[in-house]
Amino acid sequence: MQVGPLCPVGKCSVHDHLSDVTLSSNGCGLDIGVKDGKVVGVRGRAADRVNHGRLGPKGLHAWKSLHHGDRLLYPQIRRNGKLERATWEEAMTLIVQRTRDVQRRLTNHGIGQSVLAAQLSAKSFQVSTPLVKSS
Repeated sequence: MQVGPLCPVGKCSVHDHLSDVTLSSNGCGLDIGVKDGKVVGVRGRAADRVNHGRLGPKGLHAWKSLHHGDRLLYPQIRRNGKLERATWEEAMTLIVQRTRDVQRRLTNHGIGQSVLAAQLSAKSFQVSTPLVKSS
């Protein structure tokens, strides 16, 4: 459990941003420490009614993946057997097209949607909800 300051030494200029853990369905309150535009640490929000300042392993450590060298920063689409960089518009259009293909072949019974709002990104929810509801 991390309850101390985001800057252990206390000599750096860190600004806290209020958020919540989106990797689990609990929605634990979280403070995100940002310095020079980069996340430098997190801590559970002590006043939060869900987690009372405690964070599980996902909430406590997932932020480290933001700076990992293997993190994808843009969508990719497989073209001619090779993954290539794509725009968000291309990627989302392809998802809609392929989802509608499944709907035409199998009806909506061929599509499953998990509605755990804490685990859906805003973009995936925006795209998937109208598709499932539309037919």
